[in-house]
Amino acid sequence: MLCFSTLCEAGRANTFAGIIHHIFKIMLKRNNLIPLAICAAGLFLIPSVLSGKSKENALPDSLSSDFRTFMAKNFSRYKTINFQWTTTPAHHYKASAMGGDKVRLHRRWSNNLTFSSMIPIVKKKHFSFYANLQYKNFNIKPSEEERSTLLFAENSYGYYLWGVNGSYYTALWGKPLILSASVSADAWEHGFGKVFGMASALMVLKNTQHTNLSVGIAGMTMFNKIPVMPVFTWWHRFKNPHWSIDITLPQQNFVRYSTGFHRFSVGTELSSNAFYMHNGLDEKRQTCYYSEVNYQMEWLYEYIINQHLYLSARAGLSSLMDGGLYTKNRKEVNVAGEREPRKKRPIVEIKRGVTPFFSVGISYSLFK
Repeated sequence: MLCFSTLCEAGRANTFAGIIHHIFKIMLKRNNLIPLAICAAGLFLIPSVLSGKSKENALPDSLSSDFRTFMAKNFSRYKTINFQWTTTPAHHYKASAMGGDKVRLHRRWSNNLTFSSMIPIVKKKHFSFYANLQYKNFNIKPSEEERSTLLFAENSYGYYLWGVNGSYYTALWGKPLILSASVSADAWEHGFGKVFGMASALMVLKNTQHTNLSVGIAGMTMFNKIPVMPVFTWWHRFKNPHWSIDITLPQQNFVRYSTGFHRFSVGTELSSNAFYMHNGLDEKRQTCYYSEVNYQMEWLYEYIINQHLYLSARAGLSSLMDGGLYTKNRKEVNVAGEREPRKKRPIVEIKRGVTPFFSVGISYSLFK
């Protein structure tokens, strides 16, 4: 699944777009919409580039250099092939079905295994085209109490996602501009899921040896209300070259220390998980969509094995921002709430406190 092209040269693009999907959902549910001025600026930005003819058919060498070097660090998070294993120990959570009373449940542990790949098909000066694939396996060890609810009737859930991403590189007001669009589809072992699209525009405002700064907008097709949000990235290396700050809003905020083949980071990151499942609460066992977005406070260690292989390990605390079981089309339903007789809510709403997590991963990059 696509993300912003220069922000995602490979595997974790799908995760980033999934995070944006969840953030859109949270904002719309809470009526916290992006100001119309941002949307108007975005609507102006794209047509002004697409309709206007550049005075030169080729980008200036300085802008082309910016495209090549923007976010192209040795420890880039975006690799061609990624494997990652994440485990969460025993924890409690609360579930509320169809607006009913909250039930406190216990889970013994859960493990997630993720494989993702983004393969470049076309890489030109002005255009790039990628195909990508992701598979996630969610392995759950429910307690007898949790199993009796029939919410998670199975121990293992698989989720497939694939898509194509096209990006066009141009310039506006003398600044590099990246226009991207994608089409993605997902599925599970028992059938096909949903097709959706995403588009973004990202402008590189500053690109020097010590600072990268860019702003943009992104939108998805899953919503009826203004599905647009701003994107901001800032990377800066301090006078001490070992220290840097790396911010990509709304996804991550990190302070990093690099030395040789090692990098240590501390900060926060948003992560998302989703999969299809049969609703064990319904006698018809209808197909539903479980999703969650987590706010993670984490410590991250990365090691360059060689020019193509990378090793990573992270540990920290995870807090659930939004989670629940929805219809197959990711929609909430009208349920009888505690205070409001008819309020749109997930089929099952999940609440969870802070839980620890640990993960290890290995990545392979085609590019040095």
